[in-house]
Amino acid sequence: MLQEKDALLEHKDALIGQLVVRVQELVTRIQEFVTQVQELESRLSKNSRNSSKPPSSDGLKKTQSLRRKSGKRPGGQVGHAGKTLRQAAVADHVFEQKLPEHCDVCHAALPVAQAQVQERRQVLDIPVPRHEVTEYRTLSLVCQCGKLHESRFPEEVTEHVQYGPNVRAVAVHFTQGQLLPYARTSELMADLYQLDISPGTLHGWTEDAVIASQVWKTPRWTSRSSRKNAAPSGGCGSRHRAKTA
Repeated sequence: MLQEKDALLEHKDALIGQLVVRVQELVTRIQEFVTQVQELESRLSKNSRNSSKPPSSDGLKKTQSLRRKSGKRPGGQVGHAGKTLRQAAVADHVFEQKLPEHCDVCHAALPVAQAQVQERRQVLDIPVPRHEVTEYRTLSLVCQCGKLHESRFPEEVTEHVQYGPNVRAVAVHFTQGQLLPYARTSELMADLYQLDISPGTLHGWTEDAVIASQVWKTPRWTSRSSRKNAAPSGGCGSRHRAKTA
């Protein structure tokens, strides 16, 4: 009996020793997992703001809206003043739909000139954009006394071919009002108005517009000479850039 008890105790001690070893292995393994998790969390928490990583490595993050629920139903609210299309009093183009010349029942001739407008429907649209060419011509004539008389071009028409003020205004609005890049504005002017304007010319027009705005802001009491020194004429410079762009 004593031998059996001793053998049983030895067996239990061996099992306990094996379990202790196994527990130690598991603890070591858990510590390794914890270290790996900490390293992964450290990598995920790094971005371009708290490390040397470039901004392109930040990735896309879902933003949270700061708007709060109002409790209102979507769409137009009760009491909201809606906007309805209204017909214009005078149309730019009028197309009358023709009546048949003869009645389809008795085949008698219809007095079309006596027809009355039954209903009007209007379509609001924009015309196809295109640039217009305005030509100025000077004339010359010799008087009977021999004196040669010659007319002159308007002061703003100084070049053989040049862009008008509306083209400049639209281009500056695209670059400064709508914040379009110069290259994109150049493409847009070509697509809309069939005008091949270089980005360099557009940049020059923007500078001219800035100078012009500064001139208009100059106080009236400023002397004429000081205004000339502060804001040189933008016409020659812009034309020079238009040639070289």
